[in-house]
Amino acid sequence: MTIPSNGAFTIGDRLSPPGESALQASANRPNAMLCAKPDCAGCGVALAARTVIDAAIRVSRRLTVVTVTDCLKPAPNPASRAVTFKSATAVKAAEGAAPILVHTDEASDGLEALAGRDMLLVCYDKTTGERPQLFQEIIAAPGLRYGATATIADIRDLESKIAKAMALTGPRLVVVLAPCPLDCGSQPQDTVRLARLAVESGLFPVLEAENGRITRSRRIRRRLPVRDVLKLQARFADVLKVDGDPRLAALQAAANDHIRAFNLLRRDGEV
Repeated sequence: MTIPSNGAFTIGDRLSPPGESALQASANRPNAMLCAKPDCAGCGVALAARTVIDAAIRVSRRLTVVTVTDCLKPAPNPASRAVTFKSATAVKAAEGAAPILVHTDEASDGLEALAGRDMLLVCYDKTTGERPQLFQEIIAAPGLRYGATATIADIRDLESKIAKAMALTGPRLVVVLAPCPLDCGSQPQDTVRLARLAVESGLFPVLEAENGRITRSRRIRRRLPVRDVLKLQARFADVLKVDGDPRLAALQAAANDHIRAFNLLRRDGEV
C-alpha cells in the first residue's frame, strides 16, 4: 500500500504519518463550533468556519469570533470555553479583550473596516473564484500585514495559514474558497471537488502575501479547462449550451491570466 504524501487529495491527509495530517483529521480536534446550518447539505462555509476556528484557538487560548455574514450562523460548542461569538456591532467593544477573528462574505467591504486594526478577517468566497480582481488587489493590498487564499479542498494548508495569521499582529486577511451548493447550483457531494477543480483550472489561485507583496503561490498539479468547473454548476448551464459563448471565453481568459501572473504551472522536473 502506498501512503500519499502531504497535499494528497485525501481530505485532511488522513493517510499521512502521525503529526503531518490536518487537525480536522484528528479525533482530538477542538470542535469549538458546532454545525452552523444543519439544513444546508454540503455547506462549504460550515466546513471552512469550523476548520478556521479550531486552527485559530490552537494559537490563541482565547478568541473572539465576529460574524458579519447572513449565511453563517455559528453555534458554539458548550464544552468549549475558548471561543466567544459576538455580533458585528460588538467588534469595537471586543478589541483588546482577546484576539479577534471576523467572518464575512465580501473581502473588499471587510478591508475598509480592517484598515489599521489588529484583527484577522476571514472572507468566504461561496462561488468558484470568478473574481479576477480579488487576488492581486485584495490580499496584497497596501497596509495589510498578511494576506492569503486557501480552499476547503486542502484543509492542512488552510489550517497552516490561519495559524500563521493568528501568530502575527496588525490587519490580516485570509480568503477561503468554500463553494455553496445553493449559490452554485451544484450537488452537495461536489462541494470539495468544486474547490479543487477551481484551483486546478487557475480560476482560484492559492497564494500568500506579506506587507503588500506576494511571496508564495501553489503550483497546479494537473491543469484543467474552466469548462470542467462550470459543468458541475447549474447556474452555468446556459453558458455551456452554446459553443464559443463569450462568458466561457472570459472566464478561461481570467484563469489563463492567473496562471501567467502567479506562475502556477509546475516546471519540468518539479515535484
